[in-house]
Amino acid sequence: MNNKPISVVPLKVLVIEDESIIAEMVKVMLEDFGHQVIGVAHNLSKAEEYISNGKFNFAVLDINLEGGMEGIKLGEQIAARDIPYIFLTSYADKQTVQEAKLSRPGAYVIKPFNEEDLFSAVEISTMHSQQQVKSDDQKINIKDGYKTQMVNLDDILYLKADNIHVEYHTKQRVVLSRQSLIKSIENSPSDRFIRIHKSYAINKSFITSYGAKFVRLGPISYSYKDSFRAAISS
Repeated sequence: MNNKPISVVPLKVLVIEDESIIAEMVKVMLEDFGHQVIGVAHNLSKAEEYISNGKFNFAVLDINLEGGMEGIKLGEQIAARDIPYIFLTSYADKQTVQEAKLSRPGAYVIKPFNEEDLFSAVEISTMHSQQQVKSDDQKINIKDGYKTQMVNLDDILYLKADNIHVEYHTKQRVVLSRQSLIKSIENSPSDRFIRIHKSYAINKSFITSYGAKFVRLGPISYSYKDSFRAAISS
């Protein structure tokens, strides 16, 4: 029976490690997890060449490349491309950890490590990366006078056109923006809001039922229900 862990999401991985034996071990482990290793770099110049080509979506890199801390600088370059990565290192001293944290790696694996250590680090790192992307995708920027407010899409119940403004009615507050209802919908994910009236668009995530002349949202207050019922019937 094969008890090796298998990743649900296959990755294209770049391995940066100056010790050939460790690099080969990491490569074999990653391939056993179901990932594709697109390249192995043993020095700084080769690592920068791979990073420049950008044909990977995950990286495993040694902090202490060529005897220095070049791995941290490489991590910063990878992070600038919004690619998740983890660090490998033989050092767990406070200074090294603090410097490594500044580049925000997904995980920090201490040598020597085993298959389970590497698998867990990769999975946790990719999970955090996906959650961040999801979180970013769920927010929109709303111009409110001289300031821009970030609002979570899951908090917006509906949009209401009011003359030259649009009211974003959220669970906690109302945000006013000087733009048309059509423009507001265009600036939001195309599948999120449904226009049901010349002055209203609703967040379809809150629809619980609908009929020929009504749409019911929940959770939503009774005062909102009354105004929607009147708008849809008119």
